[in-house]
Amino acid sequence: MKRRINYFLTILLAIILSSPLSLTISLLSDYFSDPQAYSENYAYNTSFYILYTFIVAIIYIVVGIPTTLLADNLKYKKSFLSIFKTSYLIQVLVYTVSSLLFSYVTLGFHFYFPAFVSWLTFAQVYFHVLFLIRWKTDNRMKGVL
Repeated sequence: MKRRINYFLTILLAIILSSPLSLTISLLSDYFSDPQAYSENYAYNTSFYILYTFIVAIIYIVVGIPTTLLADNLKYKKSFLSIFKTSYLIQVLVYTVSSLLFSYVTLGFHFYFPAFVSWLTFAQVYFHVLFLIRWKTDNRMKGVL
């Protein structure tokens, strides 16, 4: 029971850290592509981005948790691991397919590459934050860190 609670607390921590981080990455890419747009109306943008962070966190909860459960189940399947040599590749593939499906569904079953890249960025940031948290806690339990 305690192991499951720690499992979901780790996922929740990754969601809390990933929401502002993925938004920051998105904002930086937008800023470097058009810096003039952000200097004109900073106050409006700030309140919008705070709201946007909460919306992204909700999307992480609704889409990210099932994707994480699926990726973790596939990671431990022995027959699936024989195709891919590492569990890392399996998880990257699952999160990429998840972002592809999510962008496809949210746009009315049309593919739009910039939207896919945006959702892919959010999914990969979440995955890598979760991956680093798990790696750090696993190494701490082993006494490495």
